[in-house]
Amino acid sequence: MKKSTIKLLGVFLIVSVLCVCEIRNVFISTKSELVELIKNVAMSQSKIQLSIQSRSDYIPRLIEEAEKNISSQTEILKDLESINTQIANCIDLGRFMEAEKYNNKLTLKLENLYYMYPVLMENEKFCELRKKIEECEKDINSAIGEYNTSAKEFNMKLDQIPANIVAKMLGY
Repeated sequence: MKKSTIKLLGVFLIVSVLCVCEIRNVFISTKSELVELIKNVAMSQSKIQLSIQSRSDYIPRLIEEAEKNISSQTEILKDLESINTQIANCIDLGRFMEAEKYNNKLTLKLENLYYMYPVLMENEKFCELRKKIEECEKDINSAIGEYNTSAKEFNMKLDQIPANIVAKMLGY
């Protein structure tokens, strides 16, 4: 072989090794980004779940307090309890969108309860529980916003090269 051919093969080999190293670096950094984005989505889901669970824990206490003042309206209170149970079941199964539908229903029922029965507003414990539930509602809405942002960032990353290739290789 001629010296020029050997030099050319050497240069080709060096360039090939550098390309493989660069592809490896891109793969590793892209994988790390995807893992971080997935972690953010999962953390956001956890925040939603915790906030909904916190609110769900307050509902039975609120119903119990309401029963002391408006015991004749047990149908409304049982309906609240039923919706609260449906939300908990959806969360346990990971069906957050379905839980959100029930969540909206629960919020409306609670608002109606507050305004239909002004006597409840005179009960200090009821008002305290109502305030805690409202704080939970704010936490839920905030967590949903974080989740939507995290999911959007993840989905946008999946639309980009090389992330879409790496994601397919990793089964995302």
